[in-house]
Amino acid sequence: MALIKQLMTLVVISSLSASAHSDDHGMLLAQVQSAIGPSAAVGTQPPGGIKTLAAAQSRLRDAEAVSTLTAEGRALYLADSGGGTYTTNSMGAAADRLIEQGEFRQAIRSAAVTLYLGVNSRNDTQTAFAKVILASAYLASGDLRNAQTFASGALTHRVASNYYYLLKGRANKILADVAMREENYAKAVDLYGEALDAAQADLRFYVRASLALAHSKLKRFDKARESVKDAEGFVGIVPPQFQAAARGSLLRIRGSVALQEGKADEAARLYEDALKTQGIDANTAYDKFWILEGLARARLARGDAAEALGTYMEAVDVSEQVRGLFRSEEVKSALFGEMQDVFSEAVRLLVESGKIDTAWEINEKGRSRALLDMIRNRVALAEGSAVFAEASNKTFKIGDLVSRIKPGEVVLSYRVLDGRTYAWATRTTGTTVATIDMTRKNLGRRVEAFRDAVIEDKPDAKSLGAELHDLLVKPANVAAGESLTIIPHDVLHYLPYQALWTGDAYLLQKAQISYAPSANALVQLLDRKPSATGRFFALGNPDLGDPSRALPGAQKEVEALMTLFPDSETYFGSNATRQRFFEGAAKSRLVHVASHGSVDPIDPLYSKLYLAKEANHEGTVDAREIYGLKLGGTELVVLSACETGLGNVSRGDEVWGFTRSFLSAGAPALLVSLWEVSDEATEMLMKRFYGDLTKGIGRREALRNASLAVLSDARFSSPVYWSAFNLVGDMR
Repeated sequence: MALIKQLMTLVVISSLSASAHSDDHGMLLAQVQSAIGPSAAVGTQPPGGIKTLAAAQSRLRDAEAVSTLTAEGRALYLADSGGGTYTTNSMGAAADRLIEQGEFRQAIRSAAVTLYLGVNSRNDTQTAFAKVILASAYLASGDLRNAQTFASGALTHRVASNYYYLLKGRANKILADVAMREENYAKAVDLYGEALDAAQADLRFYVRASLALAHSKLKRFDKARESVKDAEGFVGIVPPQFQAAARGSLLRIRGSVALQEGKADEAARLYEDALKTQGIDANTAYDKFWILEGLARARLARGDAAEALGTYMEAVDVSEQVRGLFRSEEVKSALFGEMQDVFSEAVRLLVESGKIDTAWEINEKGRSRALLDMIRNRVALAEGSAVFAEASNKTFKIGDLVSRIKPGEVVLSYRVLDGRTYAWATRTTGTTVATIDMTRKNLGRRVEAFRDAVIEDKPDAKSLGAELHDLLVKPANVAAGESLTIIPHDVLHYLPYQALWTGDAYLLQKAQISYAPSANALVQLLDRKPSATGRFFALGNPDLGDPSRALPGAQKEVEALMTLFPDSETYFGSNATRQRFFEGAAKSRLVHVASHGSVDPIDPLYSKLYLAKEANHEGTVDAREIYGLKLGGTELVVLSACETGLGNVSRGDEVWGFTRSFLSAGAPALLVSLWEVSDEATEMLMKRFYGDLTKGIGRREALRNASLAVLSDARFSSPVYWSAFNLVGDMR
């Protein structure tokens, strides 16, 4: 906060208004793409029609590069200066407010303007502080690589003497926080020391609090306690609205130090005393949640597993009262706790105590919590269509799922923990659970290696797929003829299960497969009864103003589908616009979009579909905008040619950006592509898929038939051609 207050005296420029940060940027991204050039365009397809993973990952890296952000900042600044609709303010202050609100992508855009102004005017001080703000936003979003890159970059500039200490303190604090997240505690201590030498205002408190944590991780307990005591003397300089949280963070650090020392009883007493001072309402629930988390760890450390489980369950209950807002003071104190870890610990203890169904239900609660944390009042929900948000706080039992599935249907639901993974198999006859003894890190490596092998058509795809099949699917004892609904978690979001090798065939060849974001969502979707009176609506090969981004195969694909639906509404090229999408999708039974798309790894709500430019808009559709659609009469949405699954394997939520938004808006099912494949293979798959739908065949069976048809063609037998499409939602 102190950093931004001083930045306001450093650079005062026009700030984007709230309306400018929402839907209407005019032609901003067109200017950005022009400034960036075709090399950074999303969706360029090399000869042969198959995108390489390396190319997609390179584009993701380029999207956050200095040159790209500078170009975006220029476009935003030019539009701002010419529009005359913005208030005079500091872009740094605007970025800071956005970080506090959890709007990380918007904060990055705001900081990009400051970056452009600094680079353009060759003002090292301004450029350096823009990089510090960018580093802050990336750190808050969990993007450690870019946080480190921009914080280190800030320190390379020669800044005005009156800003030297401010810059040095903030940048080194961020670098130290990155080291903490990477568990390089010795490096963190050194960097916190550098930050402490230069720290000003409230940063003096946060550096000391963070330093205490780093010392405790190195078992330097005397130094840790000394740092906590030192930090207590600086609570008063923290802005008043954050002082309660600051005191709470010191309490949690004291408890953490005691646990690190092996003093579980002392830690438990600290947390128990803290509970006596906490009420339970929307303002205090967050702090109480973390006190309960610490108390549960302390009780577990002293061997009270039953008490620990009870405390975790209480924390889970309190979490329902927590406002889903980003808490920047947590990052400032280097307290990087994930609320989902509490759900994971509760699940682990429940499974170990034999309470299988309850463990499954807590896993589902965690999924609902994750959704609420993502949207957290940041999207406009269409009336009556926000199925996931509305259902998230309702009591949900495993029987609710069992009563909706049919004999022969198996729902495989996962929970990935740091040290193991649980896999539940739910049938009409009940639920079983299997424990997969593999660390999250190793599982992620295997998933990434397999996915890379499939996308790049490597010869070891079968062997890698066989290992994952034996780990993840074989324990469920799937019988011949059973169909599968996969509810992935964490790194498993990136796994194309249909391409797993069973030993003598692909899993697709043995079972129909579909996906769902949660069992709760699946139940809601199965209960929907769409009016389904509209027509087939499609957009294909939109004109993006760059020949290298043209998708002639997508146009041919849609033209082929028109023969199946004589009463269709289709648009191509410059007519495939954003306006037509919003007008046509809401009144159509089948919605087919064959265009480029991209996932935003910083904020899934800013994942994009790219449509033709219009006079007053660049043509993109953000995932967050879909929540406002009313798709109650839609049976199916198909997103073809969108590379929504090509990010680095991470926590997985980003791949659901568009999926959740369309399902929340009322669509019962989606067909989405994980990567872009050859035009001919996609056209073949889509014609067979839609052809079967017109015959009354169910969605999941139709997709399997279409995929098998592509697989049976010798030219396209590799899974890269036929396993790219996932059916999500109502599979019938």
